[in-house]
Amino acid sequence: MTLPPSMDTTSVLPATEDVDHFLDEVNEVSRLIEGLAKGTISPDYIDKKKELKELRERGEQLAKKNAAAHRALPAAGKAPDAK
Repeated sequence: MTLPPSMDTTSVLPATEDVDHFLDEVNEVSRLIEGLAKGTISPDYIDKKKELKELRERGEQLAKKNAAAHRALPAAGKAPDAK
């Protein structure tokens, strides 16, 4: 059965990797909440994990920005186009 174009869901569904990543994040948060509730995980541990995640994300952002800037540079040994 073919859906009409207005109902085609393939263009709005997220990539499998995105869904898997999201589910991994949800599972991690669930484990942390359960640990906090049971008293097996301290709030300090949560704070450290959050800080490390923020640092990792910032590092990834900087790496992407650096890679984009590097790609924008002229190739080694070639002079930029004169205007």
